[in-house]
Amino acid sequence: MHRDLTKWIFFRTLAMTAALLLTGATVSCGGEPDAQAKAAHGKAAKAGRRGKGSKGGKGGWGGEGKSKAVALRVIRPQWGEISNTFSTSGTLRAVRTAQIRPQQSGVVLELMVEEGQQVEAGQALARLDTRDLRLSAARDRLAADNAAQELQRLEGISDQDAIARQEIEQARYEVAAAKATARVSIHQASLGRIEAPFAGTITTRSVDVGNLATSTTILFELADMSTLELDIYAPELDASTIEIGSTVRLSLVDGSVAEATISRRAPVVDAMTGTVKLTARIAAPTPRTVPGAYVKASVTRETKPRALTVPLASTVEIGGVPHVYVIDGGVAKKVPVKLGILQEPLVEILEGLSDSQILAADPSDDLEDGMAVKPVGVEQAAADEAPAAAPSEAG
Repeated sequence: MHRDLTKWIFFRTLAMTAALLLTGATVSCGGEPDAQAKAAHGKAAKAGRRGKGSKGGKGGWGGEGKSKAVALRVIRPQWGEISNTFSTSGTLRAVRTAQIRPQQSGVVLELMVEEGQQVEAGQALARLDTRDLRLSAARDRLAADNAAQELQRLEGISDQDAIARQEIEQARYEVAAAKATARVSIHQASLGRIEAPFAGTITTRSVDVGNLATSTTILFELADMSTLELDIYAPELDASTIEIGSTVRLSLVDGSVAEATISRRAPVVDAMTGTVKLTARIAAPTPRTVPGAYVKASVTRETKPRALTVPLASTVEIGGVPHVYVIDGGVAKKVPVKLGILQEPLVEILEGLSDSQILAADPSDDLEDGMAVKPVGVEQAAADEAPAAAPSEAG
């Protein structure tokens, strides 16, 4: 029995040892691909950090220890006129407008004008049915005539003692009252003719023939198109720099332009908005400048006939300070500048730049101080002039 127990322990130990050896081989064979993948991933990541788009050397991009210049579009500062302007928008309005209503009720018998038609002051626009008023006027005229004849009869009696003076005075009063009533009736009958209160253009017709018009009915809307104004609401600080007589440039939605002049200023500041109301009057209206037209307005506050300017897009703000990237010897150098008047898309350079330097036209986020660049060309800074190709000025 002792020998049987010894054999069982021996074979049991041998089986456990074989199982452990087999498991170790399996783990080793299965773990090798994972180790290779991790190693390959590490090499790729390391190679990516050294590849395109990463710094490979001082002042350059590319492989380790090598410098590769990046093509960069450049411009040169330009001298020119620049203005400090205040811009806003609004709608034009006519200085004189009127909603024409009848003073007496009546059915519309005739319409004599249409929308868009120009009319003169006193011109007939429509005619209402006022036959009842005309009949009343005729009756009142007849009553006045009868009263006048009665007064004449009394005054013509030879024996004045037979007539009390009070009776004659009463007759005279009745004549005056009858004539006044007749005048009122005649005036009311004449109100059936609707007239233009001033010269202008019919902008709206609101009734048709056969409609009943009362004193609340709007028959026409009339506007004097010869004089238009624009209300400009400027912040208090901006308004203080805008003088009476300043020129206002108006841009309409179709691209056409017109000019207006600041004609008056409100004497108070709106406490709710902190703005001052300025009124601009159009000196020479055009067919496009009509009441209700939306316009963009630009008021010139200051003009410098000669200023060094660059596009606003060529400047970047770093730490709250404006900078430009000057190209010197094929290297982009970050230079702080002091800005002056802004007239988009241009901005004035007061300090930090000269007209002999070239700079990045539109520096991107990838551009860094000390980066090697290759200027592509030199463009004029004025936005309305086309780029002019020029030889590279930096190596």
